[in-house]
Amino acid sequence: MHTLWQDLRYGSRMLRKTPLVSAVAVLTLALGIGATTAIFLFVNAGLIHALPIRDADRVLHIAMTREHEAGEFEAAYPTFLDWQAQDKSFSAMAGYSESGDLLRMAGGAAEPVHSAVVSANFFSTLGVSVALGRDFSAGGPDSSEALPMILSYSSWQKRFAGKADAIGQAVTLGRNRYVVIGVLPRWFEFAPVGDAEMYLPPPTSGGMFTRRNLHWIQVIGRLKPGVTLEQAASEMTAISRHQAQLYPSSDAGTGVHLVPLREIVVGEIRPVLLLVFAAAGFVLLIACANVANVLLAKSAARRQEIAVRFALGAQRQRILRQVLTESVLLALVAGAASLLITRLSTAALLATVPPAVRQTMPFLNDLGGRGAALSFTLLVSLLAGVLFGLAPALRSPSYSLHAVLGEAGRGAVGGRARLRSALVVAEIAVAAALLMVSGLLLQSVWRVVNTDPGFNRHNLLLLTYVLPGDRYKDPAAINAIQEEFERKIAALPGVEGVAETSGMPLSDCNGCNTNRFAVEGKPQIVGAGQPEAAARDISPDYFRVLQAHLRRGRAFRPQDYVANAAPVVIVNRTLEQQFFDGDALGKHLTFTYKPGLPAREVVG
Repeated sequence: MHTLWQDLRYGSRMLRKTPLVSAVAVLTLALGIGATTAIFLFVNAGLIHALPIRDADRVLHIAMTREHEAGEFEAAYPTFLDWQAQDKSFSAMAGYSESGDLLRMAGGAAEPVHSAVVSANFFSTLGVSVALGRDFSAGGPDSSEALPMILSYSSWQKRFAGKADAIGQAVTLGRNRYVVIGVLPRWFEFAPVGDAEMYLPPPTSGGMFTRRNLHWIQVIGRLKPGVTLEQAASEMTAISRHQAQLYPSSDAGTGVHLVPLREIVVGEIRPVLLLVFAAAGFVLLIACANVANVLLAKSAARRQEIAVRFALGAQRQRILRQVLTESVLLALVAGAASLLITRLSTAALLATVPPAVRQTMPFLNDLGGRGAALSFTLLVSLLAGVLFGLAPALRSPSYSLHAVLGEAGRGAVGGRARLRSALVVAEIAVAAALLMVSGLLLQSVWRVVNTDPGFNRHNLLLLTYVLPGDRYKDPAAINAIQEEFERKIAALPGVEGVAETSGMPLSDCNGCNTNRFAVEGKPQIVGAGQPEAAARDISPDYFRVLQAHLRRGRAFRPQDYVANAAPVVIVNRTLEQQFFDGDALGKHLTFTYKPGLPAREVVG
């Protein structure tokens, strides 16, 4: 310990002796360590802590599939209940769905909130216990006049100031009254429902509860010990086939697909995070090579000193430890300085993530909350110190007084120059590779950003609003307030046009309906085999405001919206080619989600 303290004091004196060289090395390392740590925080949050539940790899996501169609879709609630009753591979099976409505608290104004609907055993299936109060599945004296509600930790802090008396408080959400029964732990974030503030029980009546062709609930299941994913998939497939025989009108031609829940949460972002993390690691290697070169140049001035120490009897391992101690000390100073760079880099990276994406990744809201930054910075600093200190350290034991004095007379540098040249070549090679990869990525991003979406995306503004369900129940009242919104917004200076839509263009149409339909002149398919497409409701000026041009036909007219008007529809090019042989204009299709609906003429 005494010799280590001597090495530290001597190392600090040597760093102070060459302040400019030390400052350059510290700044170079701090930039490399700070950037690497910032990217690590994203990797740590997105890949390691994105699903903070017990035995996360045993929890599977269960989705429905349809023959001859790509993709997956949610289950109907009766189907979910049948799965729960018949399955033997899962110790528990639960359901969830995103939701949202207007929240009104006592004495406060109404505001839209993001919520989630979950089955009673949802949290117990995940292995999550509430931090305060009780769970849905725990039972208890629920109010006959109010439904139970569980708050996220952030919502508890925001709306109830983190007070324990939040339990039992009543709030109004949409048309229903709820009472708070529990608060979730601070660490719990369930990315598939985004930043949901409240968790609510599912409906127990109505179409969402009873209809087998209304798919809205996502299903998860926790495997029993010893049961594999393949065994569970085989059993669920058998159950699905049995359901198709019992309910051919809704379930014929459907199947199931099982995948670990972790893949649903991080599957798409994993390659991106790992690629960026690898790039940050190469940047750190370049920084280490730079500092190693600086220290090699600096060590040239100390060759005679080290040679004299050898001549006086110093052990080689003692000199080696001294040089490594200096490099590690330098790296630790750089690591401390990198904490500020990490903080600035993290804030800058978060600012580049769109709010809509942040909503689906709530784990990004607490990147450094687990002490990961400090621990990772310390580890990287120590590794970097050893890494860039190896070159000068390994060169030091080769010094001898006779060789140094002879070399001084000849002015030779020999192997030291070759080592420095090799480091420079390695730096340039890695930097060139990173530059090429970055160029390719930028080129791809440029192409995506500048792809023509079919409308003029510039100078478009989005206003989202929610009407209180208890005040606006009549369709006439809803239409009247929507028309009032349009009139007032259109009257604002600089506004050229206003339109309404149930789903934004280029979005996944979250909140839109998907309707089954039958095509005029085509063989009529019964049940689940019917084609299905996403449908948007739009106002008459929708295409004019977007400056989007129809390929053929016309846009909607105001007279198409009056009562008893002939029903019409506009379809996209893909649907026209697939179901109308490339010519849909003037032909008809009929929505089949309810019997007796009139056929709609394709006008555009």
